[in-house]
Parts: sequence; structure tokens; C-alpha cells
Amino acid sequence: MKNIYFILIFYIINCTNINYQIPLDSNSEIVKIHSINSHFFLIEDFNYWKTNSLFYISDTNVYFFSSGWCNKSAEQILWKAKTLTYLPFKGLFLISPELEFSGGINQFAEEHIPIYIQKEGYDFLLLNWKQWQFEMQKKFLSWQTIENLPVISGLIESELRLEKENIILFYPGNIISAGNLVLYFKNEEILYAGNLLHNPEEFILNLNKNQIKRLLDLIQKLKKMPVKTIITGKGRPIQNKSLFDKMYKYYNNLL
Repeated sequence: MKNIYFILIFYIINCTNINYQIPLDSNSEIVKIHSINSHFFLIEDFNYWKTNSLFYISDTNVYFFSSGWCNKSAEQILWKAKTLTYLPFKGLFLISPELEFSGGINQFAEEHIPIYIQKEGYDFLLLNWKQWQFEMQKKFLSWQTIENLPVISGLIESELRLEKENIILFYPGNIISAGNLVLYFKNEEILYAGNLLHNPEEFILNLNKNQIKRLLDLIQKLKKMPVKTIITGKGRPIQNKSLFDKMYKYYNNLL
């Protein structure tokens, strides 16, 4: 049975054009942080399943949208931000309650950084947090279980606007999981939505037909927005607007 498993993995990696990620059992990988410009900083967290996010430095504040997979990821993100600016850390605005975006929130809480999450996402997080910890502990020897969640500073309902409405966080509804927000920077025309936006050649979501229909509706809506750059949740992080067509074609073919 093991031989069949490894043959299958070999085939997926070497004999197809799909570059799906293989998880890494580590909580101490270097989190790579790149400057997109003077305000935007791309985060690539290589622990477990590689995940992309970003933080933003405005003229007056610093905004985070993911804590990373774990406290060690969060430590690196916060340290990097501290080397770049003395501006106040306005808050962690979780793009999604899923563990790859929320696993390091205790580190933010320890540094007294306010934490915000979408209202339905908070209920989802409370319901699943202990189960997610248990499942990660079973799968990965390196996983360090965190029993309790920190106090959440505020709940986002349908929309939140920051920095004179340049930063827009809005909730498109429960498409792949409760509480997954879409983040749009109006002046820069940059879009980020966690795992909602990804290259299907590198990462796919296991969705039922209703979820696929909701995702396709969202793609059509986002496609109408002025967008120059898309930051994906998984895979190659920086994409252009052609990503909408790739995603739509792939998921539409599943119906």
C-alpha cells in the first residue's frame, strides 16, 4: 500500500502540469517578507502549507491581515514590521478565521495589538479552534497546540473602511467558510482575499456545487472592479487580473 502511495505522489509531482503544494512538518521555517512598494509587504509563510498574506504601512498606521500559521510566524511578521517603522500597529484584521491566517493570533494579543474578525467568522473560529488544534497535532509532530483564544477587540459585520476609505474590507458571504473577507486597496487597486483567490494550477478548493456557484458569482463581481494586482492565498503570490478567468474556467468546468 505504501508503494502505491509513493508512486501516486511521484506521478502527481513529475507527470502532470499541476504544481500542487506538499505540506511541510515545520513551525520554524523562515517567513519571507518582500516589499511590493513602500506601503505593501508580501508575507510568504512556508510552515505547513505555504500561505501568502500581507501587511500595510500607511502614513500613520500599520495594518496586519494575517497572523501566520503559528506564534513563530507571527513573531517574524511583527519583528519585520518593527524594523521598518515606528508607527503604531493599528490592528490585526483577520482575512479569514482559518488556521493558516489565525494560528498566531496569541502573539499579537501578547503585544497588545487589537484583533478584529468578521462576526460569523468569530463564531466559526470558536466552534472549530480546538478541533483544528487536535487535527494539526495528529498530522504534524511540530505542531504546538494553543488551547485558548485571546480576547477579540471587535467584530466586522458586512464592511469596514479604513484610511479615509482607501482600505475596504467586505464580507461576500459564506463561500468556502464563514468569515472569509475580501480586502481591497482602492488607490493602489490591489486585491487580497485569502484562499478565495488562488491559481487553480497550484491549489484547488474541495467545494460542493453550491459553493462553486457562489465562488463563480464572486469572481464575476470582483472582475468588474478596477484591479491591477491580486495577492493569492496559496501558490505564486502575485497575479494579474487574468487570474479571474483561470479560476472561473476551472471551477465552472466542475459543475
